[in-house]
Amino acid sequence: MVLARVVDMEGQKVSDLELAEEIFSVDINEVLMQEVIKNYQASQRQGTASTKNRSAVSGGGIKPWRQKGTGRARAGSIRSPLWRGGGTVFGPTPRDFSYAIPRKKKTRARLMALTDKARQSKIVIVEGWKFDTPSTRRAREFLERISARGKVLLILDPQDRNALSSFRNLNYVRIILPPTLNTYDIVNCDMVVIPQHLLDTVIEVCR
Repeated sequence: MVLARVVDMEGQKVSDLELAEEIFSVDINEVLMQEVIKNYQASQRQGTASTKNRSAVSGGGIKPWRQKGTGRARAGSIRSPLWRGGGTVFGPTPRDFSYAIPRKKKTRARLMALTDKARQSKIVIVEGWKFDTPSTRRAREFLERISARGKVLLILDPQDRNALSSFRNLNYVRIILPPTLNTYDIVNCDMVVIPQHLLDTVIEVCR
């Protein structure tokens, strides 16, 4: 049996909620989780690093001096990689670092990450938000009351506009929507906060 504490807006414990075992109590395979996280981080790379080779550098179309008779080393272009201001040899070019892995692996790894947080009692269920207006102060006080230390992963409904506006100013809070829940964000946080009305949505996304 996996339990998570349910708190109100004041951070007071209301009850314990039994979590679905098929989502929050699976066998953990750290190698699989590492593989999925590596895939996620690769897909986040921009891949825009670029350099110019000797054909892309402007200039150098004329031989700087004649081949023989000057006593200097022969040269055919001032844009040779040997020269200052010349082209780059084997430099990076724009590329796509992302690669595909089976969807079932991603799904399984996400369940493992949630299981790990649930076993550490790092999942907190919020009974409901009561933000009449956006208030970062109230958001910060709420996190302090539930003893949230370090990075916090907050799963929000886009319709909860006041809550979204309240938490987004806190640089240690990572806000995501249920469909974008991923293994990396779960592993990279110290606490996962889920509104109770979104719990079924999260379970459905993870299946």
